[in-house]
Amino acid sequence: MELIAEGKLMTVKEGEAVPCRSEILEKYLRTVRESAERNEWKYSGEGAKFTGSYRGDADGESAVKAVNYRFRGIAREGSGDLLYTLSIDNTSGLYQRPEEGGDEGILLSERFGSYREIAECEGNVLVTVEQMGECHVGVIEKGSRSCRILTEGESRESSPAWSKSRPGQFYYSSAGLESLGVPEEERKRPNEDFRMMGQMYLPTVEEAPTRRKGPAGIYRMSLNDFTIEELLYDEKYDYLCPVEDGEGALWFIRRPYQAGKESGGRSFFTLLKDIVLFPFRMIRALVGFFNVFSMKYSGKTIRSGDVKAKNVSERERFVMGNLINAEEEMKKNREKGDAFPGYVPGSYELCRRKNGETEKIAGGVGAFALAPDGVYLSNGAYLLKMKEKGKVEKVCRLEGITAIVP
Repeated sequence: MELIAEGKLMTVKEGEAVPCRSEILEKYLRTVRESAERNEWKYSGEGAKFTGSYRGDADGESAVKAVNYRFRGIAREGSGDLLYTLSIDNTSGLYQRPEEGGDEGILLSERFGSYREIAECEGNVLVTVEQMGECHVGVIEKGSRSCRILTEGESRESSPAWSKSRPGQFYYSSAGLESLGVPEEERKRPNEDFRMMGQMYLPTVEEAPTRRKGPAGIYRMSLNDFTIEELLYDEKYDYLCPVEDGEGALWFIRRPYQAGKESGGRSFFTLLKDIVLFPFRMIRALVGFFNVFSMKYSGKTIRSGDVKAKNVSERERFVMGNLINAEEEMKKNREKGDAFPGYVPGSYELCRRKNGETEKIAGGVGAFALAPDGVYLSNGAYLLKMKEKGKVEKVCRLEGITAIVP
């Protein structure tokens, strides 16, 4: 069994999750290390300090640690080969790892977008492609090396999954994006993220609106005539991760809808908070400037220790795109008597729908996968296995699972 946890590719063996090799990632990190080691002499030693070119992070190990990578999606082909999407620094790709050994292959690679979730059926691969805040479903047909985008509009699609009972059809979750305009202060601020890139036009800040994501519903599309059918939608809920089982029933995660902006936009209270915190942020900026200045010319920092600031408190975690208080939610689940308490809120419900009737299977589910021997699910802190409704057993202790492939 393979899975993605905290952006890392893992495999589960005998009740333990261990890192899973990716030749693509290993090759990239090796290249980064070797390049840094070849040029380290330019930025180290007393000579570099004298000329002002000294860098304390010019060694190979530091260069490797600075690489930003994240596994996004995984799927298994009928042949047993593993497909996965991986973002490394400014590139994203879809890769194939043979089950019986051999070199890994590159199916697609993209600089100006991000490949995310994937699903495979008889050589045809569905993939979500994220660009400029939108995310749409595309298909890579068998034998092809290009992705054809199937959905469009101001929306975010996720979790495509092939239908088992309807050939050529697939399910996906979709949420609309409402444009809110551009705040005046944003219009005056230059942004290097929006510019012309090759033949792809990206709007300027003045043209790029802030957007609020609406409730997510579940839809089914047919590749035969490209018709779309709405299956589930409710303004009070998000319906996510649709998967069809062998009996034609639809499994999904249902959670309360939380309205929020996709990017930008400031309320009066946010502006007031920024004014109050401005002096403290200026002091922090000055300390940071002199720290960099000291590192450049003396090789030493002005701060004791070398601890990186965290963007998100350890108490807060993102679960399926929503920020939740992990500590509080775990306490609630523990008080409910959960044998294996996790931090996914109990209102995140795994459901099964057949013949128009919806049945709740379990609460506190952040990811799941159907398998012949049961249902594998994650509650944020554990990978669990459910053989029958209401009864779960621990597979392993592992946090932050976002995708599971039995």
